[in-house]
Amino acid sequence: MFRKNIAAVHNGCIYVLGGTSENKTVERYDPQSDKWTKMCSLNVGRGGMGCVFVGDQLWAVGGWNSKSVSVYNAECDEWVVKKPIPELGEYRCYVVPKTLLLCE
Repeated sequence: MFRKNIAAVHNGCIYVLGGTSENKTVERYDPQSDKWTKMCSLNVGRGGMGCVFVGDQLWAVGGWNSKSVSVYNAECDEWVVKKPIPELGEYRCYVVPKTLLLCE
């Protein structure tokens, strides 16, 4: 499907974002229906970007050719550009369950 793709998981679905400067494709896989669905493409190709869900919002962060942070607006099926980040680069985002952060 994609080369160097970026993925995130939310509410039982897998979201795959094109991970090169030329690839702006975003798709969602629902294992319950075994179906891929195309979503609105990214506003700019983002090689080296990170992606993460914050609450119910999918965020695309930075990349080698983008200093922007974009949030997917599901109601309008569009990407909204947020405040820029300081520099170009490769970004990775991780979600750590709270149970792993608790110290005994």
